[in-house]
Amino acid sequence: MTSLFPGMSLVYISVVSDTRTVSPWKIMPSDPGKESIRAFYERRFPDFSEYSLAKAFLGRSKDSLDQIDLEVEVQQAVSTFGPFLKCIVIAGESGNVAYCSRSVSEVLMAAQRNLCRPRLP
Repeated sequence: MTSLFPGMSLVYISVVSDTRTVSPWKIMPSDPGKESIRAFYERRFPDFSEYSLAKAFLGRSKDSLDQIDLEVEVQQAVSTFGPFLKCIVIAGESGNVAYCSRSVSEVLMAAQRNLCRPRLP
């Protein structure tokens, strides 16, 4: 891949959520250095703070992408696997963690009540 600046690669990046395309495909330079895919996403898309990065896919074309770990260095990954980076995001900074409004003891007590109820015909 040819670049205007030595040591810098161009990355074709798209950001999508489960419901819509957050950012269509665009070309962005990747700074030389040991920057992870997660750090690259956070630096390039600071306005997307309502989303958290869940997965990333990388490949030689938009149609042929493989999942890649978010802590892999961008420069190394792009030079090995290709310049197309698709970031999958989810709404909320908490990721896909579900929160329960009841306490643990309430949940356990409800489960115990269900187990101890006699079953009548």
